[in-house]
Amino acid sequence: CKPGGWIELLEGEDVRYLGPTSKRLITSVSNYLDSRGIYNVITVNDDVLEFLNVTDQIDTVYVDERFIPIRSWGDYYGKLCLNSFTNWFRIMGNFLTMNNDEYETLIEQFEKEVNLYRTHIVYRRICCQKF
Repeated sequence: CKPGGWIELLEGEDVRYLGPTSKRLITSVSNYLDSRGIYNVITVNDDVLEFLNVTDQIDTVYVDERFIPIRSWGDYYGKLCLNSFTNWFRIMGNFLTMNNDEYETLIEQFEKEVNLYRTHIVYRRICCQKF
């Protein structure tokens, strides 16, 4: 990015209002990724802002947080978010040491829980200007 140019980032950062099955799935996948040294989006938190600040090349920073429901009912984005999570879990299931039937049951339970607990993901839009 040239001096005076803008950088825009969109990060899915935090999943809130988790049920017990949702916590188990996310923890299992996150632990696997961490054990392999893979930086995963569920554990990003404030690392992006910290990274931008330590570059000493960023002047202005704007942050906008949006809460997107993960659900099978309602708007397009909620359904898209649910579909993304279930696909991600199914792909990651190939790498975990769980029985396939047990894992598929967990995913089905996750799909029910997100509606019951009104699970949301927090997306953070970060816009910053380079010196």
